[in-house]
Amino acid sequence: MFIKRTPSIQVGLWLRHHAIDVVWFDKDNRPHSECLEKLDLLELPATLNLRLAMPARRKSPYKFITAIMPHHIWQKTLILPHNLTPLECEQQCHFTLSNELPLPLEEIWYDYAATPLKQGFRLEIFAIRQQIATDYLQQFMPLQIEVLDNMAKALLRGAEYVLGKPLPAEAIFLYQDEQGGLAVQPKLQQNQTLFQTETNLTALFEQYCHRYDEKPEAVFYLQTEDTETAVPDHWHCLSTELPLIALGNALWQQDTYAKSTALFDAPIG
Repeated sequence: MFIKRTPSIQVGLWLRHHAIDVVWFDKDNRPHSECLEKLDLLELPATLNLRLAMPARRKSPYKFITAIMPHHIWQKTLILPHNLTPLECEQQCHFTLSNELPLPLEEIWYDYAATPLKQGFRLEIFAIRQQIATDYLQQFMPLQIEVLDNMAKALLRGAEYVLGKPLPAEAIFLYQDEQGGLAVQPKLQQNQTLFQTETNLTALFEQYCHRYDEKPEAVFYLQTEDTETAVPDHWHCLSTELPLIALGNALWQQDTYAKSTALFDAPIG
């Protein structure tokens, strides 16, 4: 028996103060975006069906993906001498979380990314308090969010899609919208981030350099229209009409330049 399976369409969502940014790709791999009021979420599947000329189905073909601010996420990277099986990865996660977090495992959602290296094995562990995650996802009801990612990773995916190439080595990306500013610098072991609610990008950059004792060789940035301020002339501005975080969410696990894993890839009821 042959069963025709319709691949799911990834829809990236990002919650702002009074609206939700939505990004998806059509069958020709072209991105599209919408800005919705929260009350419009109920109609989003029907809106997508119309925009994509999809027939109405009992089971939705859409995989809804969003992200949460990195300061809500605990993470640790382990470099181990040999490869681990999936079961051994789970056991290592349990051991690490039990020893390093002051919470019982049943109050934590966690995920991991395993990467074989030329010499050794890298295990990245991510964790978040269940209550924080469920409270956040409640704002997207009645949609069922299937993937909750790290907003910093989504930003980097979106930035590299707009650039059309990987972020250069030793470069930093700065982002600012009405909720604040975020600095993200990719590192071998884990991304370094700094979030500030009330700051401009120049001050954010200086604070980042002081905190991490870093001097990035190149600066890429994006400001939303309502937050534009002057920045040094040698910084590189990203230009796109697409909402960057929702774009990065829609690109989760796609063949972009930066390979990124989910924070949590599980149906959430």
